[in-house]
Amino acid sequence: LPELAERQIEARLAGRTLSVDCVDKFPKMVDYVVPTGVRIADTSRVRLGAHVGEGTTVMHEGFINFNAGTTGVSMVEGRISAGVVVGNGSDIGGGASIMGTLSGG
Repeated sequence: LPELAERQIEARLAGRTLSVDCVDKFPKMVDYVVPTGVRIADTSRVRLGAHVGEGTTVMHEGFINFNAGTTGVSMVEGRISAGVVVGNGSDIGGGASIMGTLSGG
């Protein structure tokens, strides 16, 4: 990122805006792949390396980390941390957090 400021100025001089969406090890999954039959309300909340099973809905405050996910029809309004997989028919309610290997669980 050392060249970011210079590139932003170049873009502004050309009448464009350079937007930085994420500075992280794992970018948004949907920048690389969009699974079939899923709904993701806020794509920044599903990281590359997540598994989102067909029929899963990830609502605005839901989050699925890398190496985590769902195996079928599920509703994700809470957080699924790395190392956690929830089964078909699961409903992770708002405010819920299923801790995995990287979050102390």
